[in-house]
Amino acid sequence: MFGLLQKNKNKDGIGYFDNKASCSICNKDLSLKTLRCRFQLADGWLCIDCIKLAGGVSNLNRKKDTIEIVKEKIKNIQKEKNKVKSINQNSIQYQNIEQETNKIKSITEEQKREILGEERYKRDIGLRGLNAEYKKYTDKQFKIHEELMYSNLYSKAINQKNIFNKYSDKYIELCNQLLQLLPKTLEYDKKEAKISKLERSFDYCDSNIVNMIRLLEKQEKYNEIINVCNYLLSLEITEDGTKKGIKGRIEKAVNKFNEKNNTNYKYYSDKDLIIDDNTGEVME
Repeated sequence: MFGLLQKNKNKDGIGYFDNKASCSICNKDLSLKTLRCRFQLADGWLCIDCIKLAGGVSNLNRKKDTIEIVKEKIKNIQKEKNKVKSINQNSIQYQNIEQETNKIKSITEEQKREILGEERYKRDIGLRGLNAEYKKYTDKQFKIHEELMYSNLYSKAINQKNIFNKYSDKYIELCNQLLQLLPKTLEYDKKEAKISKLERSFDYCDSNIVNMIRLLEKQEKYNEIINVCNYLLSLEITEDGTKKGIKGRIEKAVNKFNEKNNTNYKYYSDKDLIIDDNTGEVME
């Protein structure tokens, strides 16, 4: 029995039934009294609150997940929550504008200007028109983001023994739908920022698309990765949270493709071309 407990100690030398432990994320004290409310990682512990932030026990792997991996999971989950919150706020803003407009339908445009003020009047007119024009795209985007966030599809897909599974298929399918919507949702975001006079950057890749690329890497579908990345670059989306960004993803995919197929392609990022150095052939 003692040997079993010793084997279950983590890298800090703390076993599951040891009295002294603390959460590796928030530093909350964890004692034997909180035994049922703590989760042992490969190199640390999680309290019940941080377990929830990480997506629940079903989203955690006791043997493989390190503190850094869990921090990244929490970060990605929070990003998706913020994205859904932002979409919700836009929807609420649109509804409030509609309600306020309905109240003053019986008065003239000049009276509306006087009540709302010139600047807000112009902004609200612009946002109402924008939301009506792009509603079918933003509504669909919202539903996809909601499904991706609450279904934990990516975690389920990545933790299967066989990376070709129903969860990865569904995740990639939903991400491809996001990619199809991307030109319209980018148009909407840029127009909304202009109307609302907001300074925003539009060169950053959706974290769901980054996760899809990771799945495709594990499935060794390097041509698909290159196609996705070139599509993102065509929309001027260049950043993904890594040092080299989207172009770095292409370079990595080309190198992996060469290893798998014994070829000698090279990615020339300044020209956005992939050329075989031996034959001069350009990869389509």
